[in-house]
Amino acid sequence: MTLHAMWQKLQASMITKKQSMITDKQDKYYKKVLKKWKKEEKITVHKGSWNKISFTKLSVKAKDTSTTETNSTSGN
Repeated sequence: MTLHAMWQKLQASMITKKQSMITDKQDKYYKKVLKKWKKEEKITVHKGSWNKISFTKLSVKAKDTSTTETNSTSGN
């Protein structure tokens, strides 16, 4: 192997390692920020609500589970 080929291989290895380090740092920062946001916002998941959601044809549609008709958005 020539000196030039060895240098190219070393450079490629360094670039790969650098990118890996950047990705790891970004991942850790993302997880830290997400954890902080969740703590600040006190996010809760209402598991019963998932029963009202139907996933069909790559779209989301909420099922109507009400038994009485109300018109609270009419402004009257």
